Amino acid sequence: MLVGRVVRPHGLRGAVVVEVFTDRPAERFAPGAVVELADGSLLTVAAFQVTDRLPLVTFEEVSDRNAAERLRGKDLSIPSVERRPLEEGEFWPDELVGMEVVGPSGEHVGEVVDVEIGVGQDRLSIVVGDRTISVPFVAELVPEVDTERRRIVIDPPPGLID
Repeated sequence: MLVGRVVRPHGLRGAVVVEVFTDRPAERFAPGAVVELADGSLLTVAAFQVTDRLPLVTFEEVSDRNAAERLRGKDLSIPSVERRPLEEGEFWPDELVGMEVVGPSGEHVGEVVDVEIGVGQDRLSIVVGDRTISVPFVAELVPEVDTERRRIVIDPPPGLID
């Protein structure tokens, strides 16, 4: 589960500015907490500082500005070993990113590049050719998610893709 994204480095000692995506930032970024990068590497929070804009986070593994710069734009997630078990039909957003999207007949449509978490419903951002479309993640439009084959079937209404 995504808890934040590194915006940019701050200062010379490895601190980074983080856009927070959790409603419990003080807990998720408490000293000693661990976050995971998309490549599976882990970072341990050394310090969390609230500011009047976005918070600053320092990681034990990041000691200078150059190392902090390499984190720019990286997503920070709860480590997979700490995630709760999912119910049938539930998926972690980062699990869906990169999946192939096909139509009802199996024809290639595109690839999921993001999952927008919403209040009423989530939306899949799908790259189709040279553009990105947004599809509500509801059973009527997304009847099948096959995590083993990394494939999502969509049944879009006329005009959504064209």
